[in-house]
Amino acid sequence: IVSPISITYALGMLNNGAAGETQTEINKVLGFGEAGADGINAFCQKMLTEAPNLDQLTKVMIANNIYMNKGYQLLPDFVSKAKLYYNADVETRDFYDGKTRDVINKWANDHTMGMIPEVLKKDEFDPTAVSYLLNAIYFKGAWAEKFDKANTKDETFKTESGEKKKVPMMHQEHEFNYTETEDCQA
Repeated sequence: IVSPISITYALGMLNNGAAGETQTEINKVLGFGEAGADGINAFCQKMLTEAPNLDQLTKVMIANNIYMNKGYQLLPDFVSKAKLYYNADVETRDFYDGKTRDVINKWANDHTMGMIPEVLKKDEFDPTAVSYLLNAIYFKGAWAEKFDKANTKDETFKTESGEKKKVPMMHQEHEFNYTETEDCQA
């Protein structure tokens, strides 16, 4: 699952190194308009510091990291903003060392309480990449309206490719809020 908040963090960090049309597009995509990079940075920093303390029954951990390939350097202003607003560490590694992918995967595993043990498969890791900007969010909360596990039934689910699979589906009758836009239903 790709979280909209994770995308905000990754693009927010990237935005601090962007300029011109690229920065304008990132601001537009993230919906920060005129607030720009400063607004995104402030939002992300606030989420980092406040989200973990909002609800004692909910555990939220947000982590960011930047892995740089040996031979490249980040501008000092970019590094300071990554640390200040995103609490991101910057680590320079030799991407050809045969270990960097394992280091990145361990980072993801550690920051998601083992829920994402592999963020980069062997065929996805590119040793010629300049950098990898990472965000991990671990969220564990209690349902406001718990469902009875006994009401889980195997049903047919149609995948994006059209394949039909039997998967466990939760069932519950209750009144829930609903909204719909051009882009989504929730």
